[in-house]
Amino acid sequence: METVGIAERIQFAIEQGESHFREFKSAWEGHPSDRKPREPRAIADDIGKTLVGFANADGGVLLVGVEDDGTVSGISHRDATIQQLQEACKTRVHHDTPLPNPLVRRFDFKGKEILYFTVDKSTKFVHLTSDGKCLQRRDKETLPIPAEHIQFERQEQISRQFDRQFVDGATIADLNIDLVKQISNLISKGMSPERCLQILNLAEYVSLTEYGMLMFAKDIRRWHPRCEVRVVRIKGKILGTGKDYNVIRDEFATGNILELLSSAWDKLRPHLVETKFSNALFREQVMYPEDACREALINAIAHRDYSIEGRGIEIFIFDDRMEVQSPGVLLSTVKVDELKKLQGLHQSRNAMIARVLREIGHMREMGEGIRRIFFLMREHDLVPPELISGADKFSVILKYKSVFSDSDQIWLSGFQSFKLTRDEMLVALLGKDAGMISKQQVFKILNIVDTDVYRSVVEGMLTKGILYRVTSRQSEDKRFAVRQPQECESFLADLFLSIGRFGKVEQIDRLFLSKVQNVLSDENPYKKLTTNKLFSIFTVLGLISQFKEPTDLLQKLWLETKSPIRNSSPRSSVSPKVKLSSLPKNVQSHPKISKKSSTIRPSNDIKDIYVGNLSNQVSENDLKILFGQYGEVISVVIKTSTNSIQKYAFVRMATEAESKTAYSQLMEAELYEKRLFIGWGDHK
Repeated sequence: METVGIAERIQFAIEQGESHFREFKSAWEGHPSDRKPREPRAIADDIGKTLVGFANADGGVLLVGVEDDGTVSGISHRDATIQQLQEACKTRVHHDTPLPNPLVRRFDFKGKEILYFTVDKSTKFVHLTSDGKCLQRRDKETLPIPAEHIQFERQEQISRQFDRQFVDGATIADLNIDLVKQISNLISKGMSPERCLQILNLAEYVSLTEYGMLMFAKDIRRWHPRCEVRVVRIKGKILGTGKDYNVIRDEFATGNILELLSSAWDKLRPHLVETKFSNALFREQVMYPEDACREALINAIAHRDYSIEGRGIEIFIFDDRMEVQSPGVLLSTVKVDELKKLQGLHQSRNAMIARVLREIGHMREMGEGIRRIFFLMREHDLVPPELISGADKFSVILKYKSVFSDSDQIWLSGFQSFKLTRDEMLVALLGKDAGMISKQQVFKILNIVDTDVYRSVVEGMLTKGILYRVTSRQSEDKRFAVRQPQECESFLADLFLSIGRFGKVEQIDRLFLSKVQNVLSDENPYKKLTTNKLFSIFTVLGLISQFKEPTDLLQKLWLETKSPIRNSSPRSSVSPKVKLSSLPKNVQSHPKISKKSSTIRPSNDIKDIYVGNLSNQVSENDLKILFGQYGEVISVVIKTSTNSIQKYAFVRMATEAESKTAYSQLMEAELYEKRLFIGWGDHK
């Protein structure tokens, strides 16, 4: 290789920094003010370990004489020692597993002597160091790994070698040179396209590799007949045939890999949302997290088996799931169960393709794609993806299915004012059936080991009043319980009325909070909160800004409550009963009461049934007809929340027995395609 080529490769490596494909090793040790040359044996060991790790992964570059931050510090050892270090790629590698085509150069770079090593990804051996250690490169680390995890089958050797084979008859004229120029400038401004092709190992002089054609070919079908992504939309949950054929859209995206990343995404993206007609309006409903789908697409394009030329990537979109299928099974070194552990396991069939996509920003850390898909689905409360490695394909299946059951969602909606995080929802569900919750259960349901995370979630829920201690704070066996939505609602109502009784202030301060706490009922958990925690509650409920100034929501609350305290004792006029109609929308708690809650009965003088989540189309007559199935309807009062968005109603039946019957029968009822929230109310 030409000297100028080595200089540019070294410069490129230093500019890009350490990564899955690059490692820097210093030839110095000690404090910065008193540095001395490192022990040669230690440097040689580092060389052997790093190169073995690269060969067992995706290949890479090692620079000796360069610090971790890219500073060129050089090698000051004697010539004989440096020659021994050059031989470390052989002497520090087991003689039965020699490295594949190692390249070693001693080079004067900007006045400092360094060693430059490169090694290809191996398809023949599981490589070991001279002392028998099996190592593999994972992102920026070289880690021990069992040798049986790196066993190569014959088909894998073909597929792994596919992208580095040279293509007969292919020239620069067959590439999309404008695209090459864009990537050249992205990697290093001013770099020529030809030099870029060489640095990325997709060409040597005038010879182009299969990989180079896959990345940049002008007419990809000439070089690979199935470098494409097929996007199929199917109406239903299975693909029918004959007269039951239910494909409603079938499109193909074709092009070189860089073009395919864009064109295939344009075909797929419209299917990530579904338009539904509701409340006389067409609304878009997000089906799958966009970034998770993008990661699945990039993963398929980067890791499919391109040696299988008879089939491309296929994406099937059913009503309840999306299946991304790529040609070729998982490598034998990668198991589905290992991927599901989300530990960043990585083995790339197409090392050069993955490397360039990583360099230009289409991929993140190597092995991060699958882990990110799982994380994004979890963040959107959807069930984990399914990973299937079949006879001739690998599939990633994303399902449009919530991790929370319908009954769970109905019950959790009773806490909507508190804006629960996903972790808080999971903990709340532990106490749905009024059982006690242990510390161990919280750790298990959240799948955590970090005590700080546990403390943050539990303390947050204690502050909100949703969780309360059953045992003492000092108890070894800490136990908690969850308050039912109706109980939390009564505490909120007490808080809102107490706030409203003091009238407007320009800023919420400690004195104002102290006054509010003084008039809260003794059983209200907010009465015992510290001032800082009460500020936190006000923020969660949207009552104050980050500067502790009243929000529009709090201003509306003051307008609706016109009974400021004047020379009265702290609890003289606070009623334990609160009309839901007096509260603004996002601080009302209109719970979807679970069936278990139906044991709660109104007293003899309160027979109103609260009906929430009403469509704007609902009329009094609609409710009279609905409730009239279970007895005589005395009155229907429809109200609109403060912000004029949410409608709710109070229905009064003739007798308590009829109220109970309607209550129990309409728990799962829908009206104008919206499930009703049923509860006991108090409208007078």
